[in-house]
Formats: sequence, structure tokens, C-alpha cells
Amino acid sequence: LAQSECDRNGLKENVDSLQASLSNVQEECATLTNDKEGMSVEIENLNSELDEAKEALSAAASSKADVQLKLEENESRLSKALSDLEEAAAAHQLVDGENAGFREKLELVQAQLD
Repeated sequence: LAQSECDRNGLKENVDSLQASLSNVQEECATLTNDKEGMSVEIENLNSELDEAKEALSAAASSKADVQLKLEENESRLSKALSDLEEAAAAHQLVDGENAGFREKLELVQAQLD
């Protein structure tokens, strides 16, 4: 009978110990669940920030492409303006040459008239 009482007390201690362990495990699970929920919120926030960064990068790339296109258009205009200027300079030299020729003829005519 005394042995049986010892066995019962030992079993009761084991049950109490197991219940305390179970309680600790349940608390740990609750903590981990809260941590998981907090991490999920943080992940959602980071994903949102990542999406915003991607949009900003896309807008910057689009803006860069627009600027590049405008630069190319301006380079084309400048090239045409330079070409037109070179043609005008050549025409000016030609006119200067013709004017010099006319002056010489005019001077000869004036010399003959004098």
C-alpha cells in the first residue's frame, strides 16, 4: 500500500511537471505566433517599400529615356545648324570673292574714265 502511495505521488509529480512543461510550451507558441505576425507585417511593409522603389526606378528610367531622346534631338538640330552655318560661310566667301572681282572691274572702269 505504501508502495502504491509512492507510485501515485510520483505519477502526480510527473503529471504536474508535464503540465508545467505544456504550459511553458503553450506560452512559447503564443510568443512565436506573435513574432510571426509581427514579421508578416514587417514583410508586407518591406514589400510595399520595394514596390515604391521599383516604381520610382521605373519613373527615373523613363525620365532618363526622355532626356536621352531630347539630347539626341538637340544634337541633330545642332548638327543641322552647324551644317547650315558652314553653307552660309561658304556662300559668304563666294559672295566676297565675287564682290572683290566686281571692285577690281569697277576700279578699272573708273581708271579708264579718269
